[in-house]
Amino acid sequence: MKKYLLFAFMAMSLIFVSCKSTEQEETPQDTTQQVTDQTEPDVTEEKQQQEESGDTKSFTETNSTLLEKVDDSRNAAIKSGAETYYAERLSITDEMLRAIKEKADDKTDCSAELNDLNYRYLALQKASETRSLKEKIEANGFDKDNQIAYDAAEVLLSELEKVISENADGKTMYNAAEASYAAYHTIFYNSFKKLADSERSAAIEQKKNADSVKAGVAKKERDEAIAETLKKGDSCYVTKNPEGAYDNYKDAKEKYAALYQEVAEKRAAAQKRIDEAKAKVQNIENFATEADEIAPIGDEKIDGIEEKDAVLLEEDKFENPEESVIEIDETVESKNDSAVEVFKDAIGLEE
Repeated sequence: MKKYLLFAFMAMSLIFVSCKSTEQEETPQDTTQQVTDQTEPDVTEEKQQQEESGDTKSFTETNSTLLEKVDDSRNAAIKSGAETYYAERLSITDEMLRAIKEKADDKTDCSAELNDLNYRYLALQKASETRSLKEKIEANGFDKDNQIAYDAAEVLLSELEKVISENADGKTMYNAAEASYAAYHTIFYNSFKKLADSERSAAIEQKKNADSVKAGVAKKERDEAIAETLKKGDSCYVTKNPEGAYDNYKDAKEKYAALYQEVAEKRAAAQKRIDEAKAKVQNIENFATEADEIAPIGDEKIDGIEEKDAVLLEEDKFENPEESVIEIDETVESKNDSAVEVFKDAIGLEE
């Protein structure tokens, strides 16, 4: 409909210009026309002079710049898996690139063809990323948890495969690839965000366990390193990388659990030795008391018998143990990450 309205508008504009030209022709302006004819330069002669002097436009720089851009896009497509997912289409596109390179010289403007080719490689890159996302979604069961959204994404992927197989122009391929990618990305993002939320809660609980046995004092460097892993997960979370956040939270959870187990066992063993030593002291004290009743020895100190208040093991020296606890917020938030916002980000749509 817009095309027809535009056509009608153009037609009306032409009619208006035509009527205005007719009115002008009725006014005698012959002398002006003669003057204009005399003052206008000879374009043919000027062009011939430019050619003789070598003053012609060169397309070498333009073609070279665009070729570099196309090569970068091709490399990105290959890195994303185009050789696996779209090997045949990649080969066809490569042939198109070779043909353009053969004819690109300083006198041939190849910008239109190169721009189209660049979009084709970008489309293959995005289409490959879409296929990779689809596999991850299915491997994690996200398709079953989001069946309606997944079915809609499948329709968009079918449309993408259609425009690729029909060899549509590069921009059309790219637009279809962007839409398909955004649909799968939204499912992937929301699903992994839920996993990340759960894993972070588990990591925080394990951190509390580690803090309860003063792991920040007993194993300070390890405790600090694990806290950094947890913070790295938060950084991924707020920058809308829930998969990276999940991986870091899971790592932190497992390391906090191992740290708690190790420190708790060592503290328990140390406490057992202390209790045994105290019991031994008590037994010796009881024996000494009994012996003193039989044969009093006065206040003289006897070798091998410790005083009642003697420290047999070094006490744990916790300097302000509360300060050893690394503070981590209970919750973390990612702004503007609704399904609509995530879709718009993935497709590169700005307000």
